[in-house]
Amino acid sequence: TVTAKLHQDQIERRHNKDFYSMEQGRMSRVTANSLPDTQNRHTASVRALGVQHEAMLERWRFQVMARAEDVDYKVTDFTTGLSTNKSTGGFAPGVGLAYRLSPNWTTGATVARGLTLVGTNATDDEDPEESVNYEVFSRYLNEDEDLQADLAGFYNDYRNIKGTASFSSGATSENLDNEYSGGRAQVL
Repeated sequence: TVTAKLHQDQIERRHNKDFYSMEQGRMSRVTANSLPDTQNRHTASVRALGVQHEAMLERWRFQVMARAEDVDYKVTDFTTGLSTNKSTGGFAPGVGLAYRLSPNWTTGATVARGLTLVGTNATDDEDPEESVNYEVFSRYLNEDEDLQADLAGFYNDYRNIKGTASFSSGATSENLDNEYSGGRAQVL
């Protein structure tokens, strides 16, 4: 199976600041007019290609998958009239193996790389978020009795976890959308 994805995301911000003071329990405006604050447009153009193949050999099922993604960013600052362009990309492969123990029981494992690309405000030396994800499973399926049971275990090893500053998380206009690294994590 081959999949292709082309899409474009865009956000335009025209935020203004208003200043108020509290006088005798009432808010009163300090500035006569709103002052421009964040005035920009961020555009991301994405091209992605995915491939997945599955092969069977007696009781064995083999699966190989991969995704490649390229992104072109453009940021236009309406206050300065300047535009900046940036490109990034990545590759995320994976493999899976399953063995049919009986007509009703299957067991298997997968290993796959996860990837979150850096955004428009990342510095040139900033790395993408990466993970290696492991899964082992056992599945019972009896279609005659309409019965299914799954038992799975996961281990995820994350590196360079991404975070993004937003107004809702307390960011100011100066650091809005800045990315930061949250470090590493292992999840079992």
